[in-house]
Amino acid sequence: MDWFSAGLPREGDDAEVLRIGDLAHSDVPRAGLDDRSDAMKPRLGDWDLCVVVGGATVVLGVATEEALANGGDQPVAQIMDEAPTTYRPHTPARDVAAAMGEHDQDHVVVTNAAGQLLGVARRQEVEAAASS
Repeated sequence: MDWFSAGLPREGDDAEVLRIGDLAHSDVPRAGLDDRSDAMKPRLGDWDLCVVVGGATVVLGVATEEALANGGDQPVAQIMDEAPTTYRPHTPARDVAAAMGEHDQDHVVVTNAAGQLLGVARRQEVEAAASS
């Protein structure tokens, strides 16, 4: 599995299984703990969240668009959801789709084994990929 999670070429019976890492968007907005909520909202683009990262892009939390809009000039650290559930890139997309449905999640954070952000996968894309 370390081979898969490193994004290296796959072979064998599981080579064609779509993995959550294949669906993760690395362009998700990122914030630091001290970034101001009101300064982050304009940087979201077409995202409705940002991932809060520390040194070496280790995931610390997630801040939703709503939380940022209501956060005023507070630091993102004050309004973020701490320690979000994360998935390793080698996890099959069908397994993640099932978990997203069960927990009513719109997004999932994908990290490497060290907790560093690789990207975020959107539920609609994960469910579509899992059903194909």
